[in-house]
Amino acid sequence: MEKFKDKGIIAYIIFFVAVTITLFLIIPIENQNIIEEKYGKLGKMAKTDERAKYVVEHYSEYPDDLIYMYYSNDRYFDMLYNYAFHKDDYDTMAFTAEELNSELPPRLYMHDYRWAYEKIGGGYIFVDGCMTVALTMADIGLFHDGNMDPRKVAEIAELYGQLGQWGGISEVGIENIFDAMGMKHETHFYDIANGEPACDDPSVIKNILDNDGVVMLGMFGETFGGHALLAVDYNDEGFIINDPASAERSEKIWTFEELAPEICYVWGLFAE
Repeated sequence: MEKFKDKGIIAYIIFFVAVTITLFLIIPIENQNIIEEKYGKLGKMAKTDERAKYVVEHYSEYPDDLIYMYYSNDRYFDMLYNYAFHKDDYDTMAFTAEELNSELPPRLYMHDYRWAYEKIGGGYIFVDGCMTVALTMADIGLFHDGNMDPRKVAEIAELYGQLGQWGGISEVGIENIFDAMGMKHETHFYDIANGEPACDDPSVIKNILDNDGVVMLGMFGETFGGHALLAVDYNDEGFIINDPASAERSEKIWTFEELAPEICYVWGLFAE
């Protein structure tokens, strides 16, 4: 009898261990399936990516529009994840002494966490803020005081109803923004979207730069899309640009022939 009793106990132990192991294996799979069903590709990514796992675990702390941007385009994942750690950076933002005292307008970028998560209209500066950042660079280049930043430029644009296609800002009536920022200005328009001739004279840009001005270019085409950037200097090879969306493009010297077909606007900006 004792042998049968011992065998029964052993069988029970084996059964209990087997059930425990099975549950141990099945429950995480079921939980993962629930996560994937609820969070889609983000949930699937969370299986192997600690950052995605963090987002899933703190899902309610992330704005819906930012999550939707990631679901629409994977390239926004880094900005989605880092929102939790940088969403309040603007509250303590400051320009560096090097930026304020640079001989040429400093290179600033839309994805800089100091202002990336601030809004321009209904969008984020890191997506729609090329002109707000371009104008900030221009302001520092002209005045060197740091009184303007991308969020303040966005607020001016909203105050004057200047929201539109150029990095969140409309080109129509943009002079209101220039005036509010204390800049003298001149505008050269090339209606290339309607088949009008493109800018064919590099001296239009060079003359502004030679007279201590900053050039903001409104671009439209295959290389830059609908975009705003600065031309800050030139040499024998071509033009030096500050592209608020791309450090790589900012490092390149651009010939006039490369830029000209996509130039819609040349805005000359000067200190009063």
